[in-house]
Amino acid sequence: MRRALMVVLGMVLTTVGLTAPAHADAPPHQEVYWQYFEPNGQKYQTVRVDCPAGMIATTAGADGEGYPSVSGSRSVDHGRGWELILSQIWPNRFSVQVVCWSGLSNLTTLTTWADVKAGAVGATYNVCPGGAQRFLGGGAYTTDPAMTPKNFVSYSNSGWQASFRNTTAATQRIFVQVLCADGLTGLRWQSTRGEHITDDSIAILRCPDGTEVVSAGALGPQVDFVYTHGRDERGSSYSVIGAEMEGDDTFFQARVLCAF
Repeated sequence: MRRALMVVLGMVLTTVGLTAPAHADAPPHQEVYWQYFEPNGQKYQTVRVDCPAGMIATTAGADGEGYPSVSGSRSVDHGRGWELILSQIWPNRFSVQVVCWSGLSNLTTLTTWADVKAGAVGATYNVCPGGAQRFLGGGAYTTDPAMTPKNFVSYSNSGWQASFRNTTAATQRIFVQVLCADGLTGLRWQSTRGEHITDDSIAILRCPDGTEVVSAGALGPQVDFVYTHGRDERGSSYSVIGAEMEGDDTFFQARVLCAF
């Protein structure tokens, strides 16, 4: 297997947004919203889905023929919506699903960055102030969508980390977000064991009864996120597609964050 050096060249921490949604004193409640898009005919396509007023977007996924690949994933507009940068989009229309939560307050979005040299693998991470009980998940994106995502996953259960392989000829910058808020209880992680990948493999993670998806991620050579409904049709499961990119059999691990 070809290996590349992981290099973190720089990092800065900034507060991107702070909001207190309407009805923050109500019990937390999750809904999943779908929107369909037509392919734009380009190699990459950026799409955004918003939550209703008073709700916070905590993650999103894409689904379609051939499974669109996620090159970037991030919170936008102070938590109102979620943006995906997609590749491998097939000719037919595809859907994007955003997970929205109400009853949360004091949303903070923190962003770090790292510069990655051409041909190297770079990583960075972010941790929630206040610890794991404020953690909602995170996002990651780059200055060039041609970079290959390797990890979008939790960091010590209270933060978010991501790594990308720089497949371009120039230094690029990667950005990692972490979302933090008050209001959720019973936060817990569900994990799969590493799946053996020869071509593509899928892992379906289901939250325990009475809990719903907050966020999800995975460790692997390349991970494409695809959201799928649970049996209750309200959003209690998440699917992760792992794609072998380096020519050797390998493994990946998927994780989903669940809450009451």
